[in-house]
Amino acid sequence: MHFTQFNGAPMIMNPALAGGISGMYRVSAIYRNQWSSVTTPFVTFGGSIDAPLFRGMSESGHLGAGLSIYNDRSGDGNLANLTALGTLAYHKFLGENKVISVGLQGGYVQKSIDLARLYWGDEFYNGGFQSGTIGEQLNPKVKYFTANAGLSWQHMPGEGIFSYQIGVGAHNLNQPKESFLKKENNEVGLGMRINAQLGAVYNA
Repeated sequence: MHFTQFNGAPMIMNPALAGGISGMYRVSAIYRNQWSSVTTPFVTFGGSIDAPLFRGMSESGHLGAGLSIYNDRSGDGNLANLTALGTLAYHKFLGENKVISVGLQGGYVQKSIDLARLYWGDEFYNGGFQSGTIGEQLNPKVKYFTANAGLSWQHMPGEGIFSYQIGVGAHNLNQPKESFLKKENNEVGLGMRINAQLGAVYNA
């Protein structure tokens, strides 16, 4: 899943961002409706909550934790993706106004498709229609667990007027098997995905 307003889904961008806030907790929600001109547009919505943990117990750092859930539906076949993730991060203070964070994330993914709403090329034969064939070789649902990790660096130089953050996230570290085909030994590992982010804040 990809969002233009990725700040509305911080933990799906980088697990190290969980709990890295100055407040008590953070609640985020995001919605996307893409290509509404086609017959069945892409619709995605999601939400998350995260918070710092044990922040007052140590001056050297604190934990952060979060939960997030996302649902995506697209296409005439009603291809659906339901993802639930749990995140744990540690934020280590390095001197004054410097923080390095590392995060781990694990979750459950379920993808489904409505085969009754799809038609296949080999079902059309000699000008007629014969249902079955390719569609019978598919499972309507797949599910698997996924593991992600992230690293982030934040620095506020000078007198706090300017700060920046840079980070990298690695997703699908376990390369889970994903395939709708019923045929055995056809599953292909989902490739690892790496993304990076860079942000800055200037307080005028």
